[in-house]
Amino acid sequence: MKVSTEARSGTALATAATLAVLAAAPFLPLGDRFHLILTIGLIYAIAAVGIDIFSGYCGQLTFGNFAFMAIGAYASAILSADYGWNPWATLIGSMAAAGLIGLLLGAAAVRLPHLGTAMGTFFFATTVAVALRGATLSPLTRGPTGLPVNKVSLFGGPITPAAIYWLAWVLLAIVTLISYRYANSRAGMALRLIKRSEVVAESMGVHVLSHKLWAFVWSTIAAGIAGFVYAQALEYIIPEAFPGFESVILLTMAIIGGLGSIAGPIIGAVGFSILGELTRSAGDVRQILFALLLLANLVFIPGGLYSVIEWVGALGRKNDKQGGSGQPAPEAPVVTGASRTATVTRREPLARDATVPPVLTLRDLTVRFGGVTAIDTVSIEVTRGTIHAIIGPNGAGKTTLLNCISGLQPHEGEIRFGDRRIVGLTARAVRRSGLSRTFQNPSLVADLTVLENVRMGTCGTTPSSPLRDILPLPSTIARDAEAARLAHAALDTVGFAAQRRHLRAGDLSLADQKIADIARAIVGAPQLLLLDEPTAGLSESEIELIAGVLQKVNRDHGMTIVVIAHHIGFVRAVADWATVLDFGKCIAEGLPDDVTSRKDVMDVFLGAEDE
Repeated sequence: MKVSTEARSGTALATAATLAVLAAAPFLPLGDRFHLILTIGLIYAIAAVGIDIFSGYCGQLTFGNFAFMAIGAYASAILSADYGWNPWATLIGSMAAAGLIGLLLGAAAVRLPHLGTAMGTFFFATTVAVALRGATLSPLTRGPTGLPVNKVSLFGGPITPAAIYWLAWVLLAIVTLISYRYANSRAGMALRLIKRSEVVAESMGVHVLSHKLWAFVWSTIAAGIAGFVYAQALEYIIPEAFPGFESVILLTMAIIGGLGSIAGPIIGAVGFSILGELTRSAGDVRQILFALLLLANLVFIPGGLYSVIEWVGALGRKNDKQGGSGQPAPEAPVVTGASRTATVTRREPLARDATVPPVLTLRDLTVRFGGVTAIDTVSIEVTRGTIHAIIGPNGAGKTTLLNCISGLQPHEGEIRFGDRRIVGLTARAVRRSGLSRTFQNPSLVADLTVLENVRMGTCGTTPSSPLRDILPLPSTIARDAEAARLAHAALDTVGFAAQRRHLRAGDLSLADQKIADIARAIVGAPQLLLLDEPTAGLSESEIELIAGVLQKVNRDHGMTIVVIAHHIGFVRAVADWATVLDFGKCIAEGLPDDVTSRKDVMDVFLGAEDE
C-alpha cells in the first residue's frame, strides 16, 4: 500500500494561519465540553503531523502511531508515579520511550514492502493494546486498573484544563516547526525522491533505508509527545483509552486533512474531533458516517481538505490576474526550458587510442533470470572521453546491462570502472565512485522545482543526515548553497532556461524533463554518465535537442557517456563507438556508420529508426 498524494512545498503560510486560528479558538464562547474536544484535537494533531513526514512525504502508511501515543502516555505516568520524576521531565521520557521502540520496530518495518509496513505497524498497535491489558506488563501498567497521572505544575499549582490546551498548542507548534523544516530540507526532498522511486533514489546516492527509518522514528517521537499531553488531559489512564483501531483513525485524520502538507493533518485531526463530538448522539451510526466521509474524501478530494484550500487560493490568484475589463490579462510569453533552435551536426567519431586505459571494462558479463539468459558473456570496453552507444531491439538486454553497471542487478563476470573493480557494490557506492545514470522514464519528483530536483544529484557526493539537514547549521547552509551553485551550473551546461528553473518538474514537457534529468545526473561532474533511452517518446526536433545536449556535455566538459538508443540517426550523430546487442549477445561493435550499415544489424534492428 503506497500513498500517491503529492507532497507540497511552501505551506508555511497555510500552516501558520491554521495555528493562528487554533490560538484564537479558546477566546470564543465554546463551553467547557467543546474546549476539551479542541484540546483532544490538538493532541491528535501532534501525532498526525509526525505521521505526515513518514506517510505524506515518504509515501508509506503506518497504522501504529496511536500505540506510540499510548507508550508516551504510560511512560510519563510510570516515570512520575514509580520513579519520582518531575512530571515536566517525563516529557523527555515519553519521547525517548516512543522513539527507542520506534527505532526497533522501524528497523524491521522500513525493510518491508509498502503493504508489509502498513500491516506490520497495525499488528504492533494491536499487540500494544492487548499488552496494556495483560498480566505481563501489569507491574508497570497496573493492567485493567490503570494508573493516575501526576499533573505538571504551572505557576506554582497543578495545570488547569484550560492551560492544557495551551500546552498542547505550544507542543503542536514546536512539532509543526520541526516537521516543516524536515519536509523542506534536503532530507525531506530525499523522502520525496524515495516516494517517487526507491531505485532511482538509491542510484543517486540516497541511503533509502536510513532516510525511511529517520522519518518513521520522528513520527513515533511526535506520537510520544502527543501521548504525554494526552495523559495530562485524561488525568487517569487505562488500557481502554488506547484501543488498537485508534491508529487507523489517526491515519484517517491525516489523510482527510491532506497528506504532504503539514497543515492538512492538523486540519484533519481537529476537524475530525469536532465532527466526532457533533455526531456523538448518532451512536453506532457514527462509524458508518465516518466510513462514508472517508470514502467521499478519497473519491472526490483525494488530496484531502488541504487541496480545497489550494484550489481556492489558485482561484483567487486567477481572479487577481483578470484585467480591469474583466477579461484575462495577457499571458507572459512562454520561455522554453532549452533552446528549440539547437541544431545537431554530424561529427567525426573520436579515434580509439589503444594506449589509453578504458574508463569502463566489461568482461564476460552474464545475467540469468531462472532459465532465461538476459545477458550472455558480453564484453565491452568504453574509451575515456567518448560517447559509446548500446543499441539493439527491445528485449536485447540493454537496460539490464546498465543495471549491472550501476549496481542494481546481480550478475556474473567482471566490471571495472577505471582501475577499480565494482562488482558487488551497492548502487549508492557505485554513484559515490563517480558513475551516474538516468532511467528511461525521467524520475523527477513532480512536486519539486527543477532546481530542487537537480540539487538532489549532489546526494551521492556530499555528507547528509536528517538531523544535520533540519538544523540550520553553518555547514548545512554552506553545503546547500554549494549544491544550488552546482545545480545551476549543470542546468547551464544542458541549456535549461534560467527563467524556468523554479517551475515544478511535473509541469514540464517530456523533453524538458529529460534534459533536467540529465542535468541532475551530471551534478558533481561524474566520470561516467549512463543514459537509458534519453530520446524515447520524443519528436525529431526534440531528439536533435537531446543530441546537442549530449555533444556539449561530452565535448565541452569531457564526460564519458554510455547511451542506450533506438534511433539510428541519433546514434550516428552523437556516438563515437557502437555496440549492438541481440538476445543478450553482442553481435557487432565498431564505428556507428559501419555497424548500423551491416545487414545482420539491420535485420534485427529493422524499424527501430521509426520508434
